[in-house]
Amino acid sequence: NVFPNNTNPAQFTFRVNGTNRGAIAYTLNKGTSWYLMSFQQIIKLNAGDYVDVYNNSGDRCDFGDSNWGNFSGYLLG
Repeated sequence: NVFPNNTNPAQFTFRVNGTNRGAIAYTLNKGTSWYLMSFQQIIKLNAGDYVDVYNNSGDRCDFGDSNWGNFSGYLLG
């Protein structure tokens, strides 16, 4: 769950080793309500790579608290 601020919509990407990789997940709405955001991608990684979810929103949006978000990854192959 995320509440965008009044200036910019919420926008997230996956980052691999600090660089954006793949598509962007976003909401077009600004500061009007809570939105459930979900996105997934298959990303080819090498040994030692790290992945994180990055908030690309211009102004930081509200996530409520740490109980409202999660991330999971799976090794395929």
